[in-house]
Amino acid sequence: MKNVSEAVANIKKDVDKSTSGLDDLTDEVKTTCKDGLSDLSKRLAVLEEQMKELDQATEKEKQTVAFNVMDAVSYTGSEAIKFSTILLNQGNAFDKDTGIFTAPTDGIYQFNAHICSNKTFEEINYSIKVNTQWIVTGEFTVPDKASDAKWENQYICITYR
Repeated sequence: MKNVSEAVANIKKDVDKSTSGLDDLTDEVKTTCKDGLSDLSKRLAVLEEQMKELDQATEKEKQTVAFNVMDAVSYTGSEAIKFSTILLNQGNAFDKDTGIFTAPTDGIYQFNAHICSNKTFEEINYSIKVNTQWIVTGEFTVPDKASDAKWENQYICITYR
């Protein structure tokens, strides 16, 4: 990519040099050269814009995206879960205000969730939704005879790939 940038810069210098030397030529030759150089300059501008877009696309593909949150705030069941603690938000794809992750590029994403609770809940429902489609849903029921000691160390891990 650096070699292409250098080549474009050299072409631009040549165009500038060629334009300054036109004073010694006849009007007809001057017009022909100026038209050709103008066309070349326009094509060069298009090439520079395409290179800029390619650089941006390449940079976007290299972008690292990761987030890690914890401590869900109260949840009513009708909106995305919001979290009070953001441990990591590399790439800023997770919106802490809405609780929504938006993938910045196409790709494969992995989501893990640990659902922890105390014995006051007898049933826990969980889900992962992409746009309007439910991808993972489930329910965990606390065993009837679970003591606090047994329940404290239990958790659920959901993996979606």
